[in-house]
Amino acid sequence: MKFIPDFLPVTSEQSPTAETPSGDSSARYLYFSVPDNTPPDVVQVGNAVRLNLVLGSKQDALLLSPAALRGTDAFSYVIVLEDAYHRRVEVVTIGVKTVDQWEVIANLKPGDQVLGP
Repeated sequence: MKFIPDFLPVTSEQSPTAETPSGDSSARYLYFSVPDNTPPDVVQVGNAVRLNLVLGSKQDALLLSPAALRGTDAFSYVIVLEDAYHRRVEVVTIGVKTVDQWEVIANLKPGDQVLGP
């Protein structure tokens, strides 16, 4: 795999979108161009490429494994270790989710230790 800088969309037009059962929308394809100085053997017509698209970013986001969260879809919380004998429960709101990390919005301070799986 090779990183190609400045691999950017040609237009903001995209294929028709499809809606998933969860209400998310997905595009079948986007139009991209390869920079002019890219050697022809790097990206050949017809070959699949892997794109990592950053749709947004957030400073100081707390990302946790979904296994560290307790509760249900309606009510989520984490267990914070105060010391060897004391723990507290913090109710959390879930932000952006990926397969292996979820953004947690809670009343936590730097240095708090969350009980994991």
